[in-house]
Amino acid sequence: MLIGDDKRELPYTKIIEAFVKDKNIPGMVVGIIDHHDTVLYGYGFKDYPLLKRSNPVDAHTLFEIGSLTKVFTGLMLAEAAQANNLELQMSVAELLETQTPQEVLLDPDITLEMLVTHTSGLPSIPLTLPMQISLLTLGITRGNPYKTISEQVMVNYFEKLQKVTEHGRVFNYSNYGFGLLGLIIAHNNGKTYEDSIQQLITHRLGMDSTLVHTTESTRKQIATGHHSFLRLGRLNIGRQSQYWEMHDAIAGCGVIRPP
Repeated sequence: MLIGDDKRELPYTKIIEAFVKDKNIPGMVVGIIDHHDTVLYGYGFKDYPLLKRSNPVDAHTLFEIGSLTKVFTGLMLAEAAQANNLELQMSVAELLETQTPQEVLLDPDITLEMLVTHTSGLPSIPLTLPMQISLLTLGITRGNPYKTISEQVMVNYFEKLQKVTEHGRVFNYSNYGFGLLGLIIAHNNGKTYEDSIQQLITHRLGMDSTLVHTTESTRKQIATGHHSFLRLGRLNIGRQSQYWEMHDAIAGCGVIRPP
């Protein structure tokens, strides 16, 4: 495996460099498997300041992959189902040890299968008052709208739902649903969401640098995120965003940071 700055002149090198230039990409990592060769190339900069670019992207740079986290959460459910620790038709309400929302009168219950296939009918996000305020001010504060979501908030929101889209049949993308799924899997595993990811997926695949929660030292490795609020041709104007740390209660929808 070749890692880092040694960009050998291979057939795809010029293609990648042209793509980076054409799309005005601040920084990215490209992984290529060519027969028996695995190559990791870093392009651009992970902090991308206007006047000084001092931190180039390399093969060890961490990126917040957002909703691709859901793939990991779904894989953990598959692992649990294969090991007979969880069943796809299990009731979410029973696993949360709470009641199905009486106002909705769900029949049948929302199941794990509905969560993982986005057919639970649950809303996209738990629109609590703090969440609504955070979303409205996101462009100004550059904040993290998910930081107010705790396990108690997740369960209480489920209990008090007033409306659910036709569940079991209609596709309705739900970050909230995948957050619940990650929470249930972690509880069932007797570990945190991060420890569960490491035990069931990343350690087995040698992905030992993949993180859920950051520390002061690992933050130096993370590519800086930006909130874009104006695009003028190739010029994209934005502000630096906060790293999105999430409580385990909602982590299953989008918090993983792999290199």
